[in-house]
Amino acid sequence: MAAKITSAADTNGDGSLSLSKVEKALGADTTTGAEAASSANALSQAFASIDTNGDDQISASELTNALDAQNGTQGAQGAHHHHHHAHKAEASAPPSSSDLAAKILGAADTNGDG
Repeated sequence: MAAKITSAADTNGDGSLSLSKVEKALGADTTTGAEAASSANALSQAFASIDTNGDDQISASELTNALDAQNGTQGAQGAHHHHHHAHKAEASAPPSSSDLAAKILGAADTNGDG
């Protein structure tokens, strides 16, 4: 699955995702203003948490690990579901690596099959 996601968002065919490729896949490269700067910083932090080897690229295996972490987190929440409401303190919190992985999946999943 991660290989399909990577290839869908991999615009130059090198087999990995740079921060700019992720921004483009998520549409984050078209936003402007102070909110965009905050969003870009949060995206950069989440990207760095997925990029476990620090090479400024997300490989298919790193994306797989992040997606696995997301699936494990969702399973653990099964009996205890939280509703998150937008509060100022929460709005500035960076997305987790699993949140970013899910967004990358959503952006690359053109046929909606997950």
